[in-house]
Amino acid sequence: RVMGFVQKVLVENGQAVKQGQLLATINSDDILAKRAQATAMVQEAEAALALAKKDYERFTELYKQQSASSKEYENITLHYQSVKSKTEAAKQMQREADAMLAYTNLTAPFAGVIVQKNIDAGSMANPGMPLFVVEQPGNYEVKASVQEQDIAKIRKGSKATVTLKSTGKVVEGVVKEVSPSSSFSGGQYRVTITVPTKETTDFYSGMTVHV
Repeated sequence: RVMGFVQKVLVENGQAVKQGQLLATINSDDILAKRAQATAMVQEAEAALALAKKDYERFTELYKQQSASSKEYENITLHYQSVKSKTEAAKQMQREADAMLAYTNLTAPFAGVIVQKNIDAGSMANPGMPLFVVEQPGNYEVKASVQEQDIAKIRKGSKATVTLKSTGKVVEGVVKEVSPSSSFSGGQYRVTITVPTKETTDFYSGMTVHV
């Protein structure tokens, strides 16, 4: 979400990480400066609000006692509301700075393994740029292509025999999804098959299987 130089990279390819673990940090000097400015504005606005509140309460009592005119009471009320709005705007700026500051610390979204690291310390990070690929081991799916003469025989929930090409290991999977169109896959229909986690000890992402 933020652009800046990468200060630290704390993980390597193949490293297991926990959910919420810090992976890298991005330079946040600009955001810290904006946050400090917003904090100062909040403090100034809160001081002005405290004073405006006292004036408002005092004029409210005077107005009730008919010792202040309706015009005076209206003016002090408008001033109090204005200062309240400015205080809330300053707090909103502070919250926005805090939110952006959080994005300078990149954490793992879930427990898994770093399978790809695209940055090093000193690299420039840009919004939308993938910095890491984190994978959850064990939750494997098979993507298979099926010709149109066979697709009518396959249904969601159907059993599928999956053979790992490299070792010959055979496991039984279940069809999770059948694509209803081949328009974007060269006339082949894509089928997704889930494989039981307990059967995937020899499986790695990108391996070739026969279904």
